[in-house]
Amino acid sequence: VQAALKQLPKNKVPSMAVMIKTLTRTNVDAGAVFRDPTGEMQGTVHRLLLEERQSELRPGSVLLLKQVGVFSPSHRNHYLNVTPNNLLKIYPPEPEGSFSQP
Repeated sequence: VQAALKQLPKNKVPSMAVMIKTLTRTNVDAGAVFRDPTGEMQGTVHRLLLEERQSELRPGSVLLLKQVGVFSPSHRNHYLNVTPNNLLKIYPPEPEGSFSQP
């Protein structure tokens, strides 16, 4: 997250993968905390995604994003906006107790 902020043409991150740490639904969209190896960032998930991909959007899911809009109301505060246009793929977390064999 932090590394991506340093290379922001037009406040858009070309591509990134983030994990949903927390997801809090509001009456419109959802607030979220996203995490990657460099840190955490707050953001929002668009209501259409919440309706269409509800079962996949949960803590532990990894989102593959492109051309992500980052809202920066101040030098230290940055918010990631996840919309249907910038979501490429969702990788849901593995079910509890499951494991994959080689």
